[in-house]
Amino acid sequence: MIAEANTLVNRFPETVAIYFLVRRGKARIVVMVGDKAKEAGLNAGIIARRLATICGGKAGGSVRLGQGGGLDASRIPSEKEILEEVLKTKAGTPS
Repeated sequence: MIAEANTLVNRFPETVAIYFLVRRGKARIVVMVGDKAKEAGLNAGIIARRLATICGGKAGGSVRLGQGGGLDASRIPSEKEILEEVLKTKAGTPS
């Protein structure tokens, strides 16, 4: 997942790539932000943490790359909810 996310954000630097991998009811998350998205104030570690919390798991990371695990796959948010969390992160809403 990290290699795919890296390819995507390198090709489209304004991108926020969010991947969920589901296996046996549990999920992992990988979030990566491109350079322009980072310059716009987005932080992959914070986004990953916010989404993991919704799913009952934990995550963290750096400005460019966030990851986590132990997520309840049945609680993965909809695309709309994910977008809302990304926008809250950009707006500086506390996690």
